[in-house]
Amino acid sequence: TASYAYTWDRHVQTFHAGVTYLNYGKFDGFDEQGNSTGEFGGSEVAVSMGYAYNIPWSDFYVGANLKFISSKLDIYTSFGGAVDIGFLYYNEDKAIRAAVVIRNLGTQFTPYNEIYEDLPLEISAGFSNNMKYLPLRLHVTLENLQQWNLAFVNEANAQTDLDGNVTDDEPGFINNALRHTVLGLEIFPEQVFEVRLGYSFRRAEELRIENTRAFSGVSAGFSLKMNNLRFSYTHARYTLASHTSLFGVNINLQ
Repeated sequence: TASYAYTWDRHVQTFHAGVTYLNYGKFDGFDEQGNSTGEFGGSEVAVSMGYAYNIPWSDFYVGANLKFISSKLDIYTSFGGAVDIGFLYYNEDKAIRAAVVIRNLGTQFTPYNEIYEDLPLEISAGFSNNMKYLPLRLHVTLENLQQWNLAFVNEANAQTDLDGNVTDDEPGFINNALRHTVLGLEIFPEQVFEVRLGYSFRRAEELRIENTRAFSGVSAGFSLKMNNLRFSYTHARYTLASHTSLFGVNINLQ
């Protein structure tokens, strides 16, 4: 991705453009009778362009992102478009940020096999604040606000007592509310070296295995600034058999 920003007085405008590409690799194909049809692949690409603007003489910002999305699976393709809209409040003196984002407002232009599908609409809100006397920044994110009930009954979490009575997993109000919540913490924010920690309650609950400590939902990383470059690394834990490492590079063009 690439972005360019320029400023004058208190007004800030940002233009950006980016490309996201995902390749699923190769798969072995078979027909209904189990006969091999050879290998096939799948990939997705999204091209985005965006613009953000500081509302004059205020601490409020508004921005939008336009995306064109293409998906391919074997001989089938689909093409669509979407818009992201964001609102941000940033108080520089108090180091407070609050934002609301609406993602994937759009539709499929060309569907798979003549069946139109809804894009994954998501509404999220976030808040962050620097601690006054500590080198810490706290982040709180509320995700999937477009759908309240995210909890579901997990049969694997049912408990059986000595008499054979089964108590089903029944997530309550608090459990469901926490599944919308993601917590984050930055240590030494905006310094040469940063440490970052995160915890997703929904990921932890959905991937939890009884009597097994898998640290699902935990993520951690760091970033290192060298002149106009900032290198980042993050490790996200899912289960004992699944985890993800992410590497990033930010370039300050000013």
